[in-house]
Amino acid sequence: MNKHNGATKEELQLALFQLAGAYRKMDQKLTVQANRLRMSWKQPLIEKVLQVESRLDKRQDKRSHEHGKLA
Repeated sequence: MNKHNGATKEELQLALFQLAGAYRKMDQKLTVQANRLRMSWKQPLIEKVLQVESRLDKRQDKRSHEHGKLA
């Protein structure tokens, strides 16, 4: 058993393993929060784009229908 400042090598390895696990868990939480925040910023833009696309589609359908009557 190698002692280093009162802790064995095994104790230090266990502490490092636990710390790495805690870091991964925190990183996952932060990633989820960041993704939610990003989506909350993007959602209004996505909705606006969909509304504009819908209006353009309706105009195109109307024009196609009008041209169909003339032909």
